[in-house]
Amino acid sequence: LQTNITAEATIRENADNIIHEELNLLAKKYKTPEDYGAIGDGIADDTLAVQTCINENDIVFLPKNYKCTTLTVGKGKSLYGGQNEHSGIMLTSDSIYLNALTCVTNLRVHDSPLVPAFKVIGGFVKMCNIEIINCAQALFVHNKTERVAALMVVNLHAENFTAAGVYLKNVNDIQLTN
Repeated sequence: LQTNITAEATIRENADNIIHEELNLLAKKYKTPEDYGAIGDGIADDTLAVQTCINENDIVFLPKNYKCTTLTVGKGKSLYGGQNEHSGIMLTSDSIYLNALTCVTNLRVHDSPLVPAFKVIGGFVKMCNIEIINCAQALFVHNKTERVAALMVVNLHAENFTAAGVYLKNVNDIQLTN
């Protein structure tokens, strides 16, 4: 029994080391909000730096904890979070808007009790390994002018909502896994 526990601990430690190395590679390869003046401490308002980073780059890496009022992720953009409890986005007044052909991976969104964490406003959105805590809703999908063509959500962890967890309307194709 002790051998199994030791083996599991070693496997977890090796996996953590691999993830840490991959995150360091992402930080070197892709732009981060710090490249545009963000502090990333969860206290300072980083909205302008994070939004500028998203606007000017196709792939954005978010390794720290950013306090933002609202964000819009344009067509063809990808966001990658730091995948730990000290990274993510704290929304203070509005949601993260996802347009068509966006991808969000390994992102934590927290402490936004008045608005949904994500509002999907365009088609073909992919979300993987998302953690949403203490928000009004995890996901709000409702496009009044056109249908959201496809939404893929893999491994969504969501807790502590003040409204419905997921709201879907006008979605042609949806895949929810795990």
